[in-house]
Amino acid sequence: MNKKNVKILIVISSLILTVGILFFVLVWNGVVLLNQHRINKYAVKGVDVSSYQGEIDWHTLASQDISFAFIKATEGSTFVDKNFAYNFEEAQKTTLAVGAYHFFSYDSSGETQAENFINTVIPFDGMLPPVVDVEFYGDYVKNPTDRENVENQLKVMLTLLEEHYNQKPIIYATEKSYKLYLSNDYDEYDIWIRNVITKPSLSDDREWTFWQYTNREKLNGYSGREKYIDVNVFTGSAEDYNQYLKTRTYKKQENGTEQIPTNKLLSDGELAEIVAPSLGVPDKKGIEYAVSGEMYYFEAADCYYKNITFTENGEIVAYASVNPHTGELLRNIFKYNNINASNRFY
Repeated sequence: MNKKNVKILIVISSLILTVGILFFVLVWNGVVLLNQHRINKYAVKGVDVSSYQGEIDWHTLASQDISFAFIKATEGSTFVDKNFAYNFEEAQKTTLAVGAYHFFSYDSSGETQAENFINTVIPFDGMLPPVVDVEFYGDYVKNPTDRENVENQLKVMLTLLEEHYNQKPIIYATEKSYKLYLSNDYDEYDIWIRNVITKPSLSDDREWTFWQYTNREKLNGYSGREKYIDVNVFTGSAEDYNQYLKTRTYKKQENGTEQIPTNKLLSDGELAEIVAPSLGVPDKKGIEYAVSGEMYYFEAADCYYKNITFTENGEIVAYASVNPHTGELLRNIFKYNNINASNRFY
């Protein structure tokens, strides 16, 4: 190869490299959205947000051609997004359809994760179905846990959420997590899929309901450490979306009452501390307590209650029904050292 050809090759290579770098910079900074040309046919768009977007002016955000918003509520068994309460309340004051999502942990039980979400998210008329976000994090990116382990806990959580909100949850996934954990199963659940590079294709040829097509959009109305925001599309037409809202959003129970306002519940420890003296349970080592996860309704007292059990060396020593919102003792089945006591206080 002569020197002239070498120079031409170097120039062409340099140009290709420069164009490649420039394109990467434009994509990275949200100037070019890889899926922009693919989403033009979708009539309904929406966002998902968390504390990373900082303080959000919801009226400003809602005015930018979006129809729905999913807001991060919880993660694992104990974490609550610090901005959730504000975001959830303010978003409801706009024209947006609003929902909440939970980041699923592979290190916690499905039951305790469901409790965390339920204790945080008060349902309201028109609320979008609860979302469980199943993706990889930390060491699980390189070393994913087994499908069976995920299935055992995920199905528990999905069932508990459906029982509480009377709507089947939506499952969010990346194409990788979908293929590993969800493919050829969970047919009854709507799928919200992530692919920020190209149009998603699920491994079992299933249709998706929501598609997160970019994580690099820039909109007005937020001021967090994350300058970008995730944007999604709904699979159908505007008419399909309106029908979805009619059939797949939270409704009051048939008797017209709201579901239990579980975010005002006292913790199990607070309940035990309040109830123990009334039941004569001594403060000493060896005494343990357990509070029922399920709530029941006392018609005579017009309130809900949970059951609390105190044990000593494995033996039940006290048992009572208690208002989980106030700690008020509604009925003691028996007190400490008085197993035959049964008194109602309503």
